[in-house]
Amino acid sequence: MRQPIRIAAIDIGSDTVHLLIAEASSSPDGTLVRRVEQRGDLIELGRQVALSGRVGKPVATRLEATLQRYLKFARGRTDRVVIGATEALRRATDGPGLVERLSGELGEPVRVLSGTREASLGLAGAVHRLDPAGSQLFIDSGGASTELTMTDGRRAVASASLPVGAALLGVGLRADPPDPGGVDCPVAV
Repeated sequence: MRQPIRIAAIDIGSDTVHLLIAEASSSPDGTLVRRVEQRGDLIELGRQVALSGRVGKPVATRLEATLQRYLKFARGRTDRVVIGATEALRRATDGPGLVERLSGELGEPVRVLSGTREASLGLAGAVHRLDPAGSQLFIDSGGASTELTMTDGRRAVASASLPVGAALLGVGLRADPPDPGGVDCPVAV
């Protein structure tokens, strides 16, 4: 990579949809990534999916409006746009149809990441913060899943994705904060 390139990454998470515009350039130590712009909107896909098993029309409409707004902002400022979705759309019964519809309407493919891929991308974003030697456990907990990666230094040796996250666990609360015994567990783990 000789010339720096700007990439917009849109993360359809189980709680929040994030936009990150970053500039990637070469350095003697590898690729350098510099944040240019960052935005986020709370959509709560994971909560909706935990309650009904579906994204549903109202939340899908909010998601599409957010994605349209992010794409409009990113397209004039970047060389490339990538869109990835995580556990809520992996789990939703209407997820495949929604992903297909959004990909067509947005003109950009929406990729539903596997749990393994989500874990590897999470590690890639934080690997520079890990100790260069020794065994470590990297935990990336989101709204509907938690990714665990064992490392040897900064190299992944094993990973797992668990269907446990704040949005899923929050659905079982009868009060916030919960009182003793005020938790139902509707999510099978």
